[in-house]
Amino acid sequence: MPRSGLMAPILRHRKVSSVICCGVRHTHGSGDVLALPTITVPGEMSVPENASANTLVTTLKAEATAPDSVFGAPVIINANPAKYPFVIVPKSETEWELITSTLPKLDFETVPLYMLQILVKDSKGSSASQMISIKVTDINEAPVFTGTLAYQDAEVYVPEDTVVGSIIYRVAAKDPDKDVLKYSITSGDTGFVIDNTGVISSNMSFDFDTAMKSYIIAIKVDDGALFITGNVKVFLTNANDNSPALSCIFSSISNGVETTQTETSGLEKKVQIKLDEELPIGRRVATCAAIDEDFMNDLTYRLEPGNPYFAIDKGTGTVIIISRLDLETTGFLNTQSFAVKVCDKDLQCAAISVIAEITEVNDNSPFCSRYLYSYTSPEPIAANTIVATLNCEDLDKPPNALTYTPISGPIGTGKLFEHVAGSPTVIMLMKDLDYDNDTITTYEMMVSVSDSGIMDPTHTVTTTIIVSVTSFNEFPPVFNPATYSFKVPETSGAGYVIGKVTATDQDKPEDCVKYKIIHGETELIHRFWIDPVSGTMKLMTHPDYETVKRYTLTVEAKDCDPVHPLSAVANVTIDITEENDEAPRCKPPIFKAVLFDNATAGMNINGFKLSCKDRDSDDTAMRFEIVSGNVNNHFGFDPTHGSPSPKLIVRNPFHFDGADVQQNYHLVVYVIDDNLQNGKATRPRTGTVQIDLRIIRTSIPVAPTSFESQDKLYEFNSKSGPEGGRILGWGDSRDEYEPGNVNNHFGFDPTHGSPSPKLIVRNPFHFDGADVQQNYHLVVYVIDDNLQNGKATRPRTGTVQIDLLTGQLYEFNSKSGARRWKDTRMGDSKEMNTNLAMMLSVPENPLPLTPQKPTVKD
Repeated sequence: MPRSGLMAPILRHRKVSSVICCGVRHTHGSGDVLALPTITVPGEMSVPENASANTLVTTLKAEATAPDSVFGAPVIINANPAKYPFVIVPKSETEWELITSTLPKLDFETVPLYMLQILVKDSKGSSASQMISIKVTDINEAPVFTGTLAYQDAEVYVPEDTVVGSIIYRVAAKDPDKDVLKYSITSGDTGFVIDNTGVISSNMSFDFDTAMKSYIIAIKVDDGALFITGNVKVFLTNANDNSPALSCIFSSISNGVETTQTETSGLEKKVQIKLDEELPIGRRVATCAAIDEDFMNDLTYRLEPGNPYFAIDKGTGTVIIISRLDLETTGFLNTQSFAVKVCDKDLQCAAISVIAEITEVNDNSPFCSRYLYSYTSPEPIAANTIVATLNCEDLDKPPNALTYTPISGPIGTGKLFEHVAGSPTVIMLMKDLDYDNDTITTYEMMVSVSDSGIMDPTHTVTTTIIVSVTSFNEFPPVFNPATYSFKVPETSGAGYVIGKVTATDQDKPEDCVKYKIIHGETELIHRFWIDPVSGTMKLMTHPDYETVKRYTLTVEAKDCDPVHPLSAVANVTIDITEENDEAPRCKPPIFKAVLFDNATAGMNINGFKLSCKDRDSDDTAMRFEIVSGNVNNHFGFDPTHGSPSPKLIVRNPFHFDGADVQQNYHLVVYVIDDNLQNGKATRPRTGTVQIDLRIIRTSIPVAPTSFESQDKLYEFNSKSGPEGGRILGWGDSRDEYEPGNVNNHFGFDPTHGSPSPKLIVRNPFHFDGADVQQNYHLVVYVIDDNLQNGKATRPRTGTVQIDLLTGQLYEFNSKSGARRWKDTRMGDSKEMNTNLAMMLSVPENPLPLTPQKPTVKD
């Protein structure tokens, strides 16, 4: 094992009996001696640690025994440490130089000794190696920076308000030889010091605003023999360490004249200004500017405390008026206080206190509680009577004195009216006024009221005084005649002139009378109006003779005395004359009926007749005229005039086999009240009746030749006897006449031999199956050919119609021509008891047909 970290020699041998190792020859077996190459090196070698690259360390010499020769160059085959800064370069054929390389760098403190094993070979392949040691000698090295200074100058930013003695930078350096280092400042500002550890501290106060803003400190680091230098650049940053300074130009505006004064901020600095009230909003009252030595450009202006009448632009410092300055406003203070203040972002501020005194200006006109004074009195008005006391004041604060000056009318010194001495607001009459003796009874005067503004314009208002003397009212008005009577046709409309009433008055002014209806209008709507000046009476709305035939009104006439008027009344009788203004009215106004086509001429249709009334005509004055719908002139009234209750009759029979085709008739009937015995109606009135008629055809079919006996209905016949009738079935043998019995649901029991058969349900209903129809209209033939002995030679047929939606029957009597609907009552589910009888036509405004609920019998 090698010692001291050195590598043992490495020997290589050929396959011969002897080798030479490390310059020693060996023998093997036969005693032959094998010659090996040799390497010659000095005994000790050293190299300084600061040796540069390509520095010669030693010269190597390699030889081989003839005839052999050295093959190639010696090589380093092993080393301790493994990485080494040495290379072998040729010098001659037998010499080589061991020199230094660049890496790794020689460093005594890191590797003080290198061990190298060098190998040499001859041309026969024999080799030999030799260990050499190289000492690295220690050389004193200069210190080195380890921080920013190792690459560039260090830069430090220091606030200007840094306290003296504060550390501003720490120099980092080391010595490769572990020597103690010494730090010093070789040049630069003396405001900095450095200690033995490299800490740089401030030794002075900084001021960014007035002194230098940057410094360069030259640093030297020395190990006693060698040193290094570097620069530390110190830059000051601006700190907000100064309060701003404020300067303002303030304006005083008094009586419209502006003066200015300049003030700067200081300890409790105050300024007083005067401002007129009513200065315009937006008027500038101060302009301020501030300077901050820190030059932060972050100053803002404000008013403190805030004021509702002033504001400041926070950027420019201009103070303006923002609200009306009005001393007369309730609660307004004539002294306004605030401070103009400027602050930086750290709220370092400067301020100037301001006291603004608001001074009064004459900005309000005088105000009077009344601008029109009226004094009216009956004759006489005595001298020294006070006719008006003016009540005026000035709203300015303090109020200005008021001046009262006559400007028109009989007022002033030596005139009819004068101001009372010492009391200019009091106006007095200077002589008596008599209505009967004076030509003028009304006097109008005007007085101006002015304030006494000295520097400001004077404001003036005007008051008017009217004095009137009236006569003593002795005589009441008198109507002539005392009563009036007028006639008014009931057809007269609004605006109709009824007549005129007249009253006179002997007092002055003569015949000054006002008219008014004070009694007699008993209806909710007033029908009469009177002109208050002329007394002409007119209608306001249409009168009605049938409602009120006579009106008795009371008309008042009042004279024009404004203080104590007198009045008189007159009765006015107004008779409403009757005229034909009402149209006849009939009941029913609308009528509907059904009749068969075999109705005979002159027959009263269903017994119908009108019941008519005319409020303003006799019952005999009405006539009846069918004006439309009476095709072929089938219908008429009997009588056509002279009666209030005519009958509706068939005038001409129906011939559907001939000219008639229409079955529905809509008749419009005019009822006219012009049927007068004497004279001719001047204004006939017409009422209207509407009649709807439906004609049902009644054709008689040929008697059947065969039928089923169980489907017959029996009817009593006066000639053939109670047993002489039968029913013709409607679904089996005569379908062409009876399409209503769908699915053969209905029948009669018995079908023959009885005058009172029952209507029964023959087959039940199945709406879940074949049945879909809900309304059934059945036509029943009643034939009198059911004879016990023999055969009827001329059978007759009656007809019954049954509507099973309503349970009603419609029957026609061939002898009397009568027809009507007859109510029926349904029995249980299999029996409907139907009595055949004559039925009347449908009533006026019939209700819609609705199914009737069956009545269940016990």
